[in-house]
Amino acid sequence: MLTKNFKNILFVIIIILVFSIYDTFTNTYVVIRENLETRMIKNAGDCRAQGYGFHKKIIKKYYLNDKNIISINFKDFPSPEGYFFNYQNSTLKNSFILIGANQDKIQKYLDDDYKIIYSEKDCYFIQK
Repeated sequence: MLTKNFKNILFVIIIILVFSIYDTFTNTYVVIRENLETRMIKNAGDCRAQGYGFHKKIIKKYYLNDKNIISINFKDFPSPEGYFFNYQNSTLKNSFILIGANQDKIQKYLDDDYKIIYSEKDCYFIQK
């Protein structure tokens, strides 16, 4: 009888210890408090890091839900294109989202007859 109670108490202590190591209580609170969009922008960035927020703005602002847009990230992060890619949608031709592009990179596209449709900080939406 004593060993059964000891095993139960030990099990509860181990579970609490694992929960505290992985910060489960705080993470659960954050998931409940913030919506998905806010958490994605915090983790994947707006116009920094992966540029998730900027890509989302372009899709909403120009009603491009049924198109795939090619994103080029000049920073050391992957492109946010994977968050929005749908194999059933066609890819928007001659349009790019540039994230973290400096003036030299932008000038190359402008020399190739692209126009800046929308820009914010160092993120650009360009079209031919």
